[in-house]
Amino acid sequence: MKKIIHAYYRFHYQKKEFYQKLSFLYSIFSLLVIVFWVFAFKSAVLDANNIPSGSMQPTLKIGDFLFVNKMRYTITIPFTEISLFRIDKPGRGDIVTFTPPQRDNFSGKTLVKRVIGVPGDTVEIKDNEIYINGKKYRTSRLTDLSPIADLDHDNIEFLRLYREDIHDPRSGKVIVSHYMLQERELESSSPYMPRFRMVNYMKNPDRTWKIPTGKYMVMGDNRDNSDDSRGCNLVYDEDEYKKCFDYYHFQESSGDMQPSTQWGLVDIENIHGKVFMSYFSVNWGTRGIVESNPIKNIFQWVTGQYTNAFIRWNRIFRRIY
Repeated sequence: MKKIIHAYYRFHYQKKEFYQKLSFLYSIFSLLVIVFWVFAFKSAVLDANNIPSGSMQPTLKIGDFLFVNKMRYTITIPFTEISLFRIDKPGRGDIVTFTPPQRDNFSGKTLVKRVIGVPGDTVEIKDNEIYINGKKYRTSRLTDLSPIADLDHDNIEFLRLYREDIHDPRSGKVIVSHYMLQERELESSSPYMPRFRMVNYMKNPDRTWKIPTGKYMVMGDNRDNSDDSRGCNLVYDEDEYKKCFDYYHFQESSGDMQPSTQWGLVDIENIHGKVFMSYFSVNWGTRGIVESNPIKNIFQWVTGQYTNAFIRWNRIFRRIY
């Protein structure tokens, strides 16, 4: 026993002498270990995302910084997408982060949308309203526009705010009640017309989705400005890719009709986690034109390039549903 204790103390003092001689390297090593565990935690436990676009407004606003629970559905190996075991499956109404499985402009990026349809559902879209197995998610128009008063948007008076109840089609029980945004239809002669979609085939796609096992239909709460699962059907093989319906939206910068998304239903393995909290929020004051990299936005704000920016104090550490 004495030999073991003596060996322990000898090792301890030798290690201490080594660190004293190479204290700089020890500090670097300690920092690298901390960085490793921080990124491991971020990749497998709790992620942080920011919102650079308005497809989920007004639930998620441009400039929101979010916490994402990456252990809500599955346990993964840090720095990989390899799942060790599944805890749960995405639920109807969940706001999830995911990687689009298709080869379009969003390929490889992390997007945020709301789960509208789950495996086994038959989904129809009529005038932006959702029917699940023949039963409509209830919607009601709101006249109080205070929930969208702080949007980074040109003309809020041309937006229409609704309350949508996502319910279990079997029991009728409301699972989540949330805001849903639409744009008011304008006459072609209106001076505001160039800022709004001239033709929106996503609004009335005239199709029915029968969602198979392992697939999920996701949509943005900003129904007239969201490229989402309405744009295509199944997405993995080349034949299905070629069958994607051609939906288009108006691109203000070019004045042309541009193809919408082509990634369609999302595979359960591409869903990373569930959004549950906004820990910070800034209205950048730029009419929604911001960088996707939040560091660039913060730098431009600090250096005075975003002159009208302000913090949304009421969205700090706010639960998201």
